[in-house]
Amino acid sequence: MKKLKFPVVLLLVLLSFFTVCNAAETDINSARNEKTDLVAGHSIFVAGGISHIATEVDMDYLHSGEPRIGGNVQVGYEWISSKKIGVGFLYDGYFTGFTMCVPVSGGYSAAFPKGRWGLHYFAPQFVGRITLRSDKWMLNYGVGAGLFMSYECLKYEGKPLAKNYDYGIGLNGSFGVEFRLSKAIGLTAGLTLLEGYVDQDYYGETLSSSMLRVNLDLGLKCHF
Repeated sequence: MKKLKFPVVLLLVLLSFFTVCNAAETDINSARNEKTDLVAGHSIFVAGGISHIATEVDMDYLHSGEPRIGGNVQVGYEWISSKKIGVGFLYDGYFTGFTMCVPVSGGYSAAFPKGRWGLHYFAPQFVGRITLRSDKWMLNYGVGAGLFMSYECLKYEGKPLAKNYDYGIGLNGSFGVEFRLSKAIGLTAGLTLLEGYVDQDYYGETLSSSMLRVNLDLGLKCHF
């Protein structure tokens, strides 16, 4: 029996060692899979905030308001692979209001129509995520190109006076951070740069212009 004692102890030590290693590997794989699950998959998001048009905006007969500052809304979808990159679709909307002076012979009238200006952007995009040490935090980025649309509307005493649509192309780039409340829900904060190139028709004259817009948004993202 004494001759068998050392091999038995050695066997028990080796068995314990492999058991511990296997358990550690299982925990590591589980953690990796859990982290991959947090990164990969489908998600939808909605965000809103403030937006500023950094380029100059020429708006004739402006009476009051600042057309270059307005509210911003984003809605989108993303699919991320296990390699932390993927594709998605983005809608970005900009909305602002102002009042105009109506030109008449000899000066301006006392009527001040209310104007609404909206910029709409629809684009497919490449998206990605960057994992951090904590599973609660994650970085997001996106780059895309798509349809850019400008919409202007004037009303006086609730009655429409004029409408104008202009179309062009746009480019966007975004970067943000996400805090996971759970596996399915996250809070987001992001910065987006969006430039639109559009041909505008003024009294039969076509003018080409570009607008660079900067958004700061807070939002909610749902993962599934």
